[in-house]
Amino acid sequence: MARDITDRKQAEEKIAAERNLLNTLINNIPDRIYVKDMQGRKSISNIADWQASRGKNMEDVLGKSDFDLYPPELAEKFWADDKSVLDSGIAVINREEPGLDGQGNQIWVMTTKVPLRDRNGHIFGLVGIGGIFLNRRKLPQLWRKGRRVTAQSHIQPMMRSFPPTALEM
Repeated sequence: MARDITDRKQAEEKIAAERNLLNTLINNIPDRIYVKDMQGRKSISNIADWQASRGKNMEDVLGKSDFDLYPPELAEKFWADDKSVLDSGIAVINREEPGLDGQGNQIWVMTTKVPLRDRNGHIFGLVGIGGIFLNRRKLPQLWRKGRRVTAQSHIQPMMRSFPPTALEM
C-alpha cells in the first residue's frame, strides 16, 4: 500500500514538472500559441496570443471564439481555416495571413494549424501557432510609405539589415 502511494506521488510530481516545463516554454515563445475545441473556442492561449487578442489575461480569451475576439472579416477567415483542419484532418502549414497586433493594428502572421487527435485518431480540436511575419513583397512598400515606422517597432531593426538598394525596388 505504501509503495502504491509512493509510485502515485512520484507520477504526480513528474506530471507537474512536465506541465511546468510546457507552460514555461509556451509562455516564453514570442509566437502566438493556442488550442481550440471543435467549436473554435480557445482552451489554451499563451501570453503572446491573449495579448494579440487584446485580452488583459488568459481568462479574457478562454472559452471564446475568434468571433468574440476579432472583427467579423478576420474571424470568418480564421474559422474557415479552423473548420477545414477540424473536418479534413489536414494541417495548414506556414500560411501567410493578415492579423492584428495587441493594439488592433493590421500585421501579417505566419500561421500553422494542426489537428489534435485522441488515442483512437479522432479529431477533438486543433493547435495553432502564429508568428509575426513581414511579407517580403510588402517590405519595399512599407519602407517607402512608412519611414514613419518607429524605432521601437519590430520592423525597423529587420529593415536595417537589408542593403538600401534592396529596399528601393
